Amino acid sequence: MRSGKHRMLPISANAGLAAGIDLDPDLSEPGRRGYEVLTRAFADENLVLRVSGDTIALAPALVASEAEIACMVEGVDRVLQTLDSGGMRSFCAE
Repeated sequence: MRSGKHRMLPISANAGLAAGIDLDPDLSEPGRRGYEVLTRAFADENLVLRVSGDTIALAPALVASEAEIACMVEGVDRVLQTLDSGGMRSFCAE
């Protein structure tokens, strides 16, 4: 099953505020795509994410506002678009 929006996402899951996003792995270099998302999210979107191999783990603070969570989700979306297309995006507006 694919998510449809990004070519690297086969499936995602969530429970409460936590979410896991499984990236389509590069079988020649397992974990490479997860590491790319981790480094680009930090450098391009000012986001600190957790990854495990090719799975992104999103777990916002329980005190995070709806706007902060939306900014995080939008930032991850832009990172995935960047990796899909090779372009660059900017920070989420504060």
